Amino acid sequence: MNKIYANIKAIRLAKGLKQEDVAEKLGLAPSNYGRVERGLTEISVERLEKIAEIFEMSVSSVLNYDKENPVDFKEDFEYYYNLSKKLAKQVEKLKEEDDQRDEEEIEDYRRKSREIDSLKTKIKQLQDKIKEKENIIQEKENIIKDKDRMIGILEKAIDMIGAK
Repeated sequence: MNKIYANIKAIRLAKGLKQEDVAEKLGLAPSNYGRVERGLTEISVERLEKIAEIFEMSVSSVLNYDKENPVDFKEDFEYYYNLSKKLAKQVEKLKEEDDQRDEEEIEDYRRKSREIDSLKTKIKQLQDKIKEKENIIQEKENIIKDKDRMIGILEKAIDMIGAK
């Protein structure tokens, strides 16, 4: 059996993990993970990286593990260093996404504010037109009243002329 597969099993046992636990974290059936430890299934670089992550170790530490002189897992600085770099990148990415979201929200706010201002201007113009039309209607109503009075006067005059 290749040393890497024996190392994976030895590390799992040293960490007190069950095959089922590691298999679940890898998204594998326990029987398939068992095949990995027995060296019956080739392991990809990506899977090795994931196993190292589960063990909280660097890939290098997994590859060079010596069960006769086991590494103090808490002393695997390379793993924690790489993990901190990975997490720092994730934090930076999240900050960038947040900044982008903020910029988009600010631009969206500005766009909506311009739309509101435009609508307010249109409302004011419409209100002015309504006032103008109301004034015209009032003037027409006054003209109609004047004409109605004139008609009333003319009808009285006609009645007076017809009564003579």
